[in-house]
Amino acid sequence: ILIINAFDASQMKARNNKRKLFAELADSLKQYLRSEMSNYSSIETVVVEELMRDNTDSMVSHLLQKYNCTGALVIDSLNVYFEQTEVEVTRDDDGKKSREASYDICTEVKYICYANSNTPEPLYKKKCSFFTKRNVASGLLAAGPDVVGKSKYTFIAIRQNAMHSIDEIVFQLKKGKNQ
Repeated sequence: ILIINAFDASQMKARNNKRKLFAELADSLKQYLRSEMSNYSSIETVVVEELMRDNTDSMVSHLLQKYNCTGALVIDSLNVYFEQTEVEVTRDDDGKKSREASYDICTEVKYICYANSNTPEPLYKKKCSFFTKRNVASGLLAAGPDVVGKSKYTFIAIRQNAMHSIDEIVFQLKKGKNQ
């Protein structure tokens, strides 16, 4: 199985350091997927190191032939962000309100599974997990953590997405192989 990155972070409308982080996340995701697929003895993986800028079925077919593989997993897009999940309002003994917002770290990845010559199957995987709580002045105006500032946690989150997705990815790849 080929593992290919077609997500071009340089095309994001974001600051340079965020584009750089997302490019590193996509590269890391390829390795995490390879590692997770190694748990399946019947699957050998080849990671295509370069970015696939021409994300077309014909380019994937070309790479399948070039590397002599029967299937491909393409990382089409990815996102990591913080999502506010709730705001808890409490009052102290003097009646003064305080607000505490909870945030999850979320990853969304669009994978495309190619198995033999079957129609490519898109697979959207979102994985969120609790990250933090912080005091806020208003629940509506609360700003969550900065993804770039918390970059070490983004790599953990993207790995969790790979772990969360791998069974379904392998199922899609094997389903196409058996048809």
